[in-house]
Amino acid sequence: MAPRTQNPFAKQSELQRIEARPATVRIRNENSLTPSRRGKVGSTLYFDVDAHRMLKELALEQDKSIDALLKEGVNFMLHHYGKKPIV
Repeated sequence: MAPRTQNPFAKQSELQRIEARPATVRIRNENSLTPSRRGKVGSTLYFDVDAHRMLKELALEQDKSIDALLKEGVNFMLHHYGKKPIV
């Protein structure tokens, strides 16, 4: 009796079935000590030194935080792509 060969696409097929399942939604940071972070997730951006300096200067000129400026930029991008703005 010849040895049974395994389907080379079996693993890929299994992964596709796993990815197709809906993910359970879990509220992050629900018990955070910082109220402004409850229910939110973080995202990190890396800037070169000059770009970061320009961003800090702009924040000072506009009397806004860097966080507020970045959210404003994300809203511009979302508007460009026809999406709802973030809060």
